[in-house]
Amino acid sequence: MDKLGNSLEEIAREKGGIIKPERIVISSKQYKEAQNEIKRIADEKNSLIYSSGKEINYEIVM
Repeated sequence: MDKLGNSLEEIAREKGGIIKPERIVISSKQYKEAQNEIKRIADEKNSLIYSSGKEINYEIVM
């Protein structure tokens, strides 16, 4: 944990750095502390966030 942070909020803040302005963010189930931080970052960047509330499986199709 020392690389990303010492709390869920710090880790979510570090990971949330990849959120781009005015883009869609898709998030799977998170701890409340992490979800709140991700939402805060998305709101700051005027990005729309979709949270499933459960784990998400996906496949990249090219």
